This record gives sequence, structure tokens and C-alpha cells, in this order.
Amino acid sequence: MRMASLRRRLRTLRVFRIRLPLNGRMKTREFVVKRTAQLFPVQSSEAAGFRWKWRAVEGSKESTATFIYFFDCAEDARRAGYSVDEAIGSTTKIEQRQRRVGS
Repeated sequence: MRMASLRRRLRTLRVFRIRLPLNGRMKTREFVVKRTAQLFPVQSSEAAGFRWKWRAVEGSKESTATFIYFFDCAEDARRAGYSVDEAIGSTTKIEQRQRRVGS
């Protein structure tokens, strides 16, 4: 694995240190949380009718720009230090399909 690829993967992880009582002593424990972004469509006045944005699954960070292409949006989220779960991004299509069917 190349060093740049390893650095990019490490940026998507966040380490939390918490002090907890254990056997009468305070011990420090570390938890690693993956930073994930969710992609979603927003309305647009363009011919396609929508564009893509991303937001952090945990937290309030959101992209300032909108993107025509899904993969451009995903790449922007990755550059900001988030991993993009393709399954999370595709849930919007499932939700749209359910609305059309009326489920």
C-alpha cells in the first residue's frame, strides 16, 4: 500500500480517549470511530432537476458546494477526510422509489 493511500485512510478515523473507572482505578480507553459522509440529492433549477451534496453522518459538517455527478460529490467528501459508504448514499434512491410506489 502506498504511503499517500495509507494517510488518506487514517484521516477518515477519529480517536476518542475516555477515562473510565476499572477495578478502583481510572483507566484511559481509546475508541476509534470511522468518519462517514452521506450523499443526498438537492433540488436544482437545472435540466436534471437535482444536484448532489454530502453531510457527515455524525456531526453537522456539510458540503458547501453542490455537484452534478454523484462521484464528484463522493470525491469531495473523501478530500474533506470522510469515507463514503456507497450503500448509505444509495438509500435515497430506495426512499424515492418507495414514495413513488406509495409504500
